[in-house]
Amino acid sequence: MVTTGPWENAVFLTAFLKEFDLIDVKVWRKDSFVQSQTVNRKKNALMAREYFQGINRRKTISFRKDVFRSIEILAINWIELNERLDKAN
Repeated sequence: MVTTGPWENAVFLTAFLKEFDLIDVKVWRKDSFVQSQTVNRKKNALMAREYFQGINRRKTISFRKDVFRSIEILAINWIELNERLDKAN
């Protein structure tokens, strides 16, 4: 099976983070946590493939290592991002 594209992977990554209770912004601000998620990305992708088994997807699920640093950046800026979104409404 070919690896999924970035948008399809984003959906599975988001669902994986939610289903495995990895959505606490505070933990994503910790470099050690981000590093562990980066190191374990292949294992986590395998867990996601097993967990979401039976869901029709075009290709296999995989998580790129650079995505976890991006999540960390979002977590670090989370309060400011939310404030700006509130002001935009």
